[in-house]
Amino acid sequence: MVKAINLALALILIAFSILGLPRIIRIKHITCISDKSPCRGETVEKISKHIGIPIQEALTRVQKELNNNSLIKSSEVKYVFPNSISASIDYKKPALRLKYIGFSNTIVVDESGSIIRTESVDNLPTLLIEGNAGELSKSIPLILNLNKYYGFNYFTLTKDVLSTKTKDDIALVIPTDNDIDITLGSINLTLSQLNRQLQGIRIEEIDFRYKNPIVR
Repeated sequence: MVKAINLALALILIAFSILGLPRIIRIKHITCISDKSPCRGETVEKISKHIGIPIQEALTRVQKELNNNSLIKSSEVKYVFPNSISASIDYKKPALRLKYIGFSNTIVVDESGSIIRTESVDNLPTLLIEGNAGELSKSIPLILNLNKYYGFNYFTLTKDVLSTKTKDDIALVIPTDNDIDITLGSINLTLSQLNRQLQGIRIEEIDFRYKNPIVR
């Protein structure tokens, strides 16, 4: 009977110690990794402010700090025994440069259209926006696909109409309010047919706003 009581007391003490550890032990180290490399200096500086506070509070504060960072796409924070925190971060990646006609500033956005920075980044497709651009969320996936598969780098957006040029200097007029797969399929089919059937014929423009694209 005495042994049973002692065992129960020992278990209670162990449980109390384990449950109390997050409020007693203070964090001494915070590591941060992104794509197998150290995180950016400004990120490390912000989360390092939470060194020296209890485990649970530090975990909450670090996660909140990362969630509030507009440059971070996703993050994961873990406690590492005995007194460390490990943070894994996926930063938003620059995908497109935006320039509004009439303004000198360049805005860099990720694939979702979220602003990442206000200075230019090289080697990105560029979108010139004239007047009311409509919904950018519809235009950006189309632009990124055209850049990926055809190498188109410069685009102009006016309302819901996207314009670009092929390497042969053919202007393409593309609606952004249609289904993206249908639009890309139409562009691929039309350009493939032109390459096979109309070699040597000068083409100025292809307008994809119609069910049957108009070649001018």
